[in-house]
Amino acid sequence: MKATEVQPKSSNTNLPAHQLTDWGRSAVDPADVLIPKLLIMQPISELVTEGLAKGGEIVRSTTKTAVASPVEFIPLLMFKTWILAEKVAKSNKFEFRKVEPFTHENAQAEWEWVVGTSTWQRSQCLNCYALLPADVAKEAKALAALEKTGAMPDPDDALLPVVLSFQRTSFKTGKALATHFAKAEAFGVPAARTTLTLGTELTKNDKGSYFVATIGKKGPTDELGLMAARKWWTIISKSQASLKVDDSDLASDAAEESAAAGGKSQF
Repeated sequence: MKATEVQPKSSNTNLPAHQLTDWGRSAVDPADVLIPKLLIMQPISELVTEGLAKGGEIVRSTTKTAVASPVEFIPLLMFKTWILAEKVAKSNKFEFRKVEPFTHENAQAEWEWVVGTSTWQRSQCLNCYALLPADVAKEAKALAALEKTGAMPDPDDALLPVVLSFQRTSFKTGKALATHFAKAEAFGVPAARTTLTLGTELTKNDKGSYFVATIGKKGPTDELGLMAARKWWTIISKSQASLKVDDSDLASDAAEESAAAGGKSQF
C-alpha cells in the first residue's frame, strides 16, 4: 500500500505526520479566511447586555470568547483605514456603510459631506496585525505532539493573526502603537522585536462611562514568537489586499453612539 493511501480498516487516528497532507484537503481561497479582531466590550455592547461578557473585557470577534486582559501581543504590521457611515433619516443616526483604505489620494477628504439627501461621515482608524504569544505557544504545542506521537492536532490550535483597531476615543492609543513602529524602524529592527500588552481603562465624559484601550510593554519577544512573527509578516505583506478582516462589529456600531461613549465594541 502506498504511503499516501488511507487504511480503511484501521481505527487508529494517530496517523503519521506525512499522511495529514495527503487527504482531507479543500480548495480554500486564502481571501475567504476571516481574520478576527480583538474588541473591547463597552457597557452597551451586545454581549455585555446579554450577560455573555463584562464591560472592559477583550473579546475575539470570531469566537466571542474573552482573552486574558491585559493581553500580550506581538505587533506585525500597521495600516490605516477610513470608516464610512451614512445618516439614516428614520433613526437620525449614522450607520456603518464600508471601510476604505487610507491613501495619499483621500488623505485630505472631507470628514462630513452630503450625497443627494444623505449626510455621510468618515473617521480615521489605525489598525495593527498582531500575533498573541498564547496562540503561538498553543500551535507549537500541537505541532510538537504531532511530531512526537503523530496525534492529529485540533484545527482550532492553528495560528492565525488578529487585528487591533483604534478609532475615536482610542485613536490616541493607536498613535502610541504607531510610534513604537517608528522607533523600531529607526533602529532597523522589526516592531515584533518587542512584545506589547493591550489593556483597558474606564473613563467617562458627559455622555457616560466607557472603556478605552491602553498599550504597555511586556519585554523582548522570545525566539518562538519571532519565528512566527517573521512568517506571518511575510504572508501579510504579500497578500494584505486580499485578506478578509472580520468587520462585523462595525455593522452593529452606530457612529453617533460611538462618538458619545467610545463605541459598542471597537477600541
